[in-house]
Amino acid sequence: MSDVSKWNVISKTSLTSAHYIPVTGKSRLQVSSLLPTLAAAGSGSISIYTGVTNGNQLNFKGIKSGDTGLLTAASVTSDSEGTNVVLTVLEAGIDLNSCDNTTAQFLKTVALASNVTGQLSVVNGGTGLSTISKGAMLYASADSTIAATSAMNTNGQVLIGNATSGIPTLATLTAGSNITITNGAGSISIEADLTSAGAPLDMNTHNINLDRAAGESWVSGDGADEGITVDASGKVTIGDSTPTTTTAGAQLSLQGTTGTAIEIGNTNTYKDYTVNVKTAAGGVNGAALNIEGAGTTSGNTSGGNISVIAGTGNGSGNGGTTAIKGGAGGASGAGGTIKFQTYSGSGSGSLGTALELDNNQNVLISGGFLRLSQTPQTLTGAGAVDITSAITWIVTTGTNALTLADGVEGQTKMIVMKTDGGDGTLTPANFAQGTSIAFDAVGDSVSLLFTNAAWHVMGGRGYAIA
Repeated sequence: MSDVSKWNVISKTSLTSAHYIPVTGKSRLQVSSLLPTLAAAGSGSISIYTGVTNGNQLNFKGIKSGDTGLLTAASVTSDSEGTNVVLTVLEAGIDLNSCDNTTAQFLKTVALASNVTGQLSVVNGGTGLSTISKGAMLYASADSTIAATSAMNTNGQVLIGNATSGIPTLATLTAGSNITITNGAGSISIEADLTSAGAPLDMNTHNINLDRAAGESWVSGDGADEGITVDASGKVTIGDSTPTTTTAGAQLSLQGTTGTAIEIGNTNTYKDYTVNVKTAAGGVNGAALNIEGAGTTSGNTSGGNISVIAGTGNGSGNGGTTAIKGGAGGASGAGGTIKFQTYSGSGSGSLGTALELDNNQNVLISGGFLRLSQTPQTLTGAGAVDITSAITWIVTTGTNALTLADGVEGQTKMIVMKTDGGDGTLTPANFAQGTSIAFDAVGDSVSLLFTNAAWHVMGGRGYAIA
């Protein structure tokens, strides 16, 4: 065996698994097994050593701070435990805005009483006030400035906007016309008094419900139960002098006591008026208008009359004219006619046309006959045959002179001798066929027509012209 001192030196960096140390019993010890094995034991951890190049040399990683403003690392040799690595957290460097407070909630409360001095300003979520009186209200007296009102210890006080100062004013509400305000402890009652109005009432698109189902309600001139009322179906009743109303049977019902039911116009804007039915739409016949007198229902009673009366003149003025006009025809149509119709027989009978005025102004007697029902003039003795009666009866008392004034164009006059007490001679003011007409026997008669400014004989019996 060679001298050990003569063996080759193997450095620790050259050790391999082929190097052994001989021991007794013909055994050998593998040199590399004497070196420690390095491993990171923690799950998901990182090693604190770096690559080992020498078999028996451990290379540990150094420790340093990644953010020296938040954490520092230092080697301390002066502490009682010897040399240590000391990690120090710098509290001043912690930015809580960068922290997740969802789970930890380390900012759940802030101890304002112990950690805040003075008053917390508005910009920081405070009021800037150190005290506030009981019953006071907070308001912004300026930008980012909160102030308190005086104590609201008066019933009905509220904060009211003030455009002059820009800040609200503590005051109570003021009642206007027809309004009553009652202030209580913690309450304000506002009631409207509709017995009078201080201004026009604009309903816009809203309705006024008179609630006829609950009883009669009126739009009245003096507050009494009279004027205008509307039933649940929208039918309007007008009545005066607190009328006893009946169920309205028409869209408009006049149930007052005044004899004149409708008066049109006023003296301030006096003009002519027309009462008409609305013009029909294209292709539709015009609606009819019927004016009916009152009917009766029991007893021996007569139906109501209908009168159309023109106005009365004054002084030398003439009375008004009543005109009944048929409607004008279309471009190729005929004008309407005027018919006078009556019922014949008892009960309702049958409706017939007695007289018709056609669109050529011809008078047609369609039924019945023409009868002069006016009471005749009875002229006894001499005198004037009137021009107001259609017929004059002559009763002579001797030889009597009779006169006849001019009539009007188209007027007819019939004269009959009723009693012969002597000859009667009629001298018209203007006579186209002579000077006079003589009557000398009962039954002598003459029919005259006034035209072209003179009387003309149209027929008769027993008369003589001189």
